[in-house]
Amino acid sequence: MTRPGRFCRLWLLLLWLPVWSAGAKAALATTPAPILDLTAAERRFLADHPTLRVGVGSGQPPFQTIIRTPGAAPRYVGLSADMLDAIAPLLGVALVPAFDVTFTRALELSQTGGIDMFAGITDTPGRRAFLHMTRPYASHPYVMVTRQGGHDVRSMADLGGKVIAVSPTFYAYERLQLEYPDLGARFDFEKNALDTMAAVANGQADACFLNIVAATSIIRDQGHDNLRVTAVMSWPNNDICMASQHPLLASILQKALDAIPPDRKRAMTATWFAGSPGTSRPSISQPRLLAGAAAALAVLAAAGWWWRRRLRAEAARRKAMEIDLGGHKEMLEAVLNATSDAILVLDDTYHVVMINNTGAERFGLKAEAMLGRGVLELIDAPVAAARRERYRQVQAAGQPVRFTDQRAGRVYDNTIYPIPAAGGRPRLAIYARDITEQLAADVAVRESQERLATIFRLAPVVVSITSLTEGRYLDVNEAFCALTGFSPEAVIGRSNQELGLWLNLADRDRIFRAIERDGLVRNLELSLRMRDGRLVTTLLSCTPIEAYGQPCLLSIVVDITGRKSMEEALRLAKESAETANQAKSRFLSTMSHEIRTPMNTILGMVDVLRGTPLSERQQDFLRTLEVAGESLMALLSDILELSKIESGSLQLAQSPYDPVEVLNHTAALLAPQAEAKHLALRVELAPDAPRQAHGDPDRIRQILVNLAGNAIKFTSHGEVCLRLDLSPAHFAREHLLFSVSDTGIGIPPEKHQTIFQPFTQVDSSTTRSYGGTGLGLAISTFLADGMGGRLWLDSAPGQGSTFYCAVPRDCRLRRDQEKTDLPDSNAPTPPPLARHHSLLVVEDSEPNRNLYDAFLEGLPLAVRYAVTGAQALECIESGSFDAVIMDIQLPDLDGLTVIQEIRRREAAYGRPATPIMVVTAYAFREDSGRAEAAGADVLLTKPIQKSRFLAALGRLLDDSGTPAAPEA
Repeated sequence: MTRPGRFCRLWLLLLWLPVWSAGAKAALATTPAPILDLTAAERRFLADHPTLRVGVGSGQPPFQTIIRTPGAAPRYVGLSADMLDAIAPLLGVALVPAFDVTFTRALELSQTGGIDMFAGITDTPGRRAFLHMTRPYASHPYVMVTRQGGHDVRSMADLGGKVIAVSPTFYAYERLQLEYPDLGARFDFEKNALDTMAAVANGQADACFLNIVAATSIIRDQGHDNLRVTAVMSWPNNDICMASQHPLLASILQKALDAIPPDRKRAMTATWFAGSPGTSRPSISQPRLLAGAAAALAVLAAAGWWWRRRLRAEAARRKAMEIDLGGHKEMLEAVLNATSDAILVLDDTYHVVMINNTGAERFGLKAEAMLGRGVLELIDAPVAAARRERYRQVQAAGQPVRFTDQRAGRVYDNTIYPIPAAGGRPRLAIYARDITEQLAADVAVRESQERLATIFRLAPVVVSITSLTEGRYLDVNEAFCALTGFSPEAVIGRSNQELGLWLNLADRDRIFRAIERDGLVRNLELSLRMRDGRLVTTLLSCTPIEAYGQPCLLSIVVDITGRKSMEEALRLAKESAETANQAKSRFLSTMSHEIRTPMNTILGMVDVLRGTPLSERQQDFLRTLEVAGESLMALLSDILELSKIESGSLQLAQSPYDPVEVLNHTAALLAPQAEAKHLALRVELAPDAPRQAHGDPDRIRQILVNLAGNAIKFTSHGEVCLRLDLSPAHFAREHLLFSVSDTGIGIPPEKHQTIFQPFTQVDSSTTRSYGGTGLGLAISTFLADGMGGRLWLDSAPGQGSTFYCAVPRDCRLRRDQEKTDLPDSNAPTPPPLARHHSLLVVEDSEPNRNLYDAFLEGLPLAVRYAVTGAQALECIESGSFDAVIMDIQLPDLDGLTVIQEIRRREAAYGRPATPIMVVTAYAFREDSGRAEAAGADVLLTKPIQKSRFLAALGRLLDDSGTPAAPEA
């Protein structure tokens, strides 16, 4: 055969060889896989689990590692990966490597159902507690690897104080902990076998322990020329198995591994263990290699020129397409990441294929870290179970499912859409919107609307909404219907003019002019006609609003008809009262003039008679006449001041007086009237009747004259008695109790209160029988109230009457001071002083000094007087005193200032404190507090009684040397 013929036949042979090789491979691939002898339970298990998640490791060549390439899906390679590929057709299910979890996390998930099986795992006693292991498909001894030229480490004994690189998931770490607890080495924890060997190679660690195949493979592939295998360990071999927490699945895996042909197992082992001890790569003869190479070169040379242009064109087209797709991808990612909704795309096993930033943030991760991870493993087990059911529902029905759920206090609106996939279960697209704020806003709006509707409906004033242009009613409340008499149905859609409410049509123009000018109407008074014809005066306030999709007018109407009527009635009453008051003033002014003129003559004649010779009896008659005239003038003044008393402008005097003398003067004044009616007029004094008081004696006399005059007037026979007592114990403070009793006609109980009213008597016949105006008791009541006292009576018809008048003994004192600061005539007699004492009395008033002499006469006391504050300080410096009596108001220094100076000097010189008693006419509580703050021990208020003064002095001069506590 010629050379060209042989060349042609060789060319045809080279062209046919690839076709034959491909056909052989296709035939081999289509060879039926062996059928596993599975039990019914095992077949049901595989039917119920069409997809199995496989826990895989990385960095453990040549058994298993994960290759990650940017822009491409992760790849699982190694002997364990080939074994997994070999058994997948035998099982008839999808074996999906769990690239999203670490090997350590996979071990944890296998105990909760998150991982179904492991492709390659070391058989250890600890793992057998929760995993079911197959028989090992690879078993090799452990070796110790050290660094050449480093520390001299040749055996376990040399590792004391050294660093051992380990991975906590490797069985070697467990063996070291178990068999060498006292090794004394420090562990350097690394992620996987690659990092463990690298730590020894770069000097970070001194030794590591690995499977001999893994160690030699990493040394060769990573170029760690400085590492060596130092020793083979006597530990059990490193058995690489498959495993599962399901015993049925572990049994199925073992049957599948047993079904792999032995030649294929040897081929897979030879592929990954090439160059390892005890194995060799399959050899190919050099001629065959050369022939194959020549054939390939010929084919490439022959076809290269033809494909080059086509490849260039295709490359240009693909590059343009990639650029276009890249732009679209970036735009799509920008759109997805701009939304606040979470968007996820899951594969048919619920692993993340695509997710935007919002979705990743809700899981607390970056979007890149979410890719390939099982979404159900990132949530709690109960929630994951419910989600898995929803996912299966969508995949089975092929219809979207919408639901809401609540997590961490937030509410999410979720929608799951199926994404059809050819030949398998559909993928899932999930949209999750955070509607927490929206729900809260909806609730707030709804509650606000309900509140406003309730306020509108139940408002006590008339509220209505009308269209702004035509004034037709759109809504009215209940108060509107109650006032106008119209039902809501009769009002809605009609205007005020149609309803006949306007009394004056010009009012509508006034309202619109005010709105145009001021933007609203406030308190515009209008008169409206109701349905029943009533005229009602109202106040209108309104403002423009937007409602019912159009400009409207919100109006509020207040019915002021009653108020207007009341205002008119008050105005008329005020005018009537002012007219009556003016008439009364004119009457009182006229009466005053008519009475004062003759009284002026009477009192003038009294002065004339006083200058003439008169007997003693005549002088008494003259004094009685003068007192009567003055009392009548005082009574006249009281009547003229009645209007002032009623208005609360009562003026009261404040002066000391003798209550007994006031009572006697009253009796003397009324004695002629009593004698004229042949009545006995007596004055009685209680044993404790005081002779000293402070107040307005003229007003008290006026009250007594009114009471005693009435008693004489209404008594035809018998007597009238005037009595003075101190107040009984039930009074809040010390009062003078005046009483006037008679044996007259008496007063019915039902009249006990009314007779104290102005111009009021027991009945109309009283005025005709006894005369009088009915002002006396009313004026007396006003006067007693003004002095802080009161009037009351005890009476019965035919049994006479007793009128009581209680007034404070000292009107200057405040209510909470009056009882404790006044002298107490019933104070116990002080015990006699046990020894002689020296006493300093500081008093500028000579009558008061004489009073002290009278009080202290006969006592074993050496008394020294000082008239000024300066003299008192000189006496204190020049002598020693057992006690000091101090007046507050002194000519030069204030008494409290003197006390402060005494206390200052005592403290400066270390002298004991001298007891000091303050006696003052000031009777307010703040005076007591000031005295105590200055350093006084006892405070007494003037006027003072001898018994009380001596009792306080006795306590001050207590022989025990302990000063008495200050008196209030």
